[in-house]
Amino acid sequence: MNDKQGSWTLKKDRCKNCNICISFCPAGSLVIDEDGFPRQSEEIKCRQCGLCERWCPDFAIEVGGVFGAK
Repeated sequence: MNDKQGSWTLKKDRCKNCNICISFCPAGSLVIDEDGFPRQSEEIKCRQCGLCERWCPDFAIEVGGVFGAK
């Protein structure tokens, strides 16, 4: 299941809720949702730097696209 949020997509079936992405976000645009998954608090805050995607150990995040769109 993909969760498309503006410029940021989370593949929930890969995410292990480690929250590393939240720790590495320099803009502070990611928060934990009610189910324990990361989500964007405000899309406008996202700088699309890609640090969350780069540091995700589960390859569960894609910045600026949608999984399978290539």
